[in-house]
Amino acid sequence: MTTNGQNDGVNVTVSSVNGGTVNFDIIETVSKDDIAGQISKQLNQQFGHAPEFVTCPDNLKGTVGAALRCTFTDCNWTRTDGYSAHP
Repeated sequence: MTTNGQNDGVNVTVSSVNGGTVNFDIIETVSKDDIAGQISKQLNQQFGHAPEFVTCPDNLKGTVGAALRCTFTDCNWTRTDGYSAHP
């Protein structure tokens, strides 16, 4: 989906079908690559270097309470943390 020339991530779910009418819900998402990039950037700012790898299993839905667990590896040390959507 594009808004004002910017690509937005969305999750579209059909909620009901009544004859020729289809109702659906649209929930904005943040891409797993964007989240991994932000984690890498924050760790770089905090520790002076970015981790070797940051991976997130899926996109984060932009609803309050949505959560995502991402993993980062640095110098053969791996840690998994959760990240949540906030209002």
